[in-house]
Amino acid sequence: MIRNWQRGDHVLDASDPVLTVSGLTLSYDIPAGELKALRDVNLSIGKGEIVGLVGESGSGKSTLMQAILGLLPGAAQIRSGSIRFEGQDLTGLSSRQMRGLLGDRISVVFQDPMTALNPVLTIGRQMIDIQHRSKLSRREKTRPRHRDAGPRAYPGPRKPDRPLSA
Repeated sequence: MIRNWQRGDHVLDASDPVLTVSGLTLSYDIPAGELKALRDVNLSIGKGEIVGLVGESGSGKSTLMQAILGLLPGAAQIRSGSIRFEGQDLTGLSSRQMRGLLGDRISVVFQDPMTALNPVLTIGRQMIDIQHRSKLSRREKTRPRHRDAGPRAYPGPRKPDRPLSA
């Protein structure tokens, strides 16, 4: 049975993503001009999914999280795209409205990689380990998802359809 619920002016059902980032482009206004930090980012997270955002230093992970949480510094400007949580566009919310969502409905755990990741284990192995609450088998956890995050999420020779090596 698919359950529907109302959120603002949008009716959601259980198959809708909880969080959707669509075409998000963000830049910082700096003295030298515009610094493009995020370009056409797309992300969809379903109910109950556990997501780890992993990337090289400077790839925009923290900027993306700050945009989702409404915690961008004053020099940051969302140039295009949307961030929707339970059908509601977060990019137009006031600070007060965002505070009503943070902590209770939306949260993130930022981790220091020097203390959070074990240098002896591969990142792939550690991403599988953090999914310990999931009822999926180890094989299912390492199988690539049906979604393609696009070439920007996979710099260098790695391919998006290659499973995590653990």
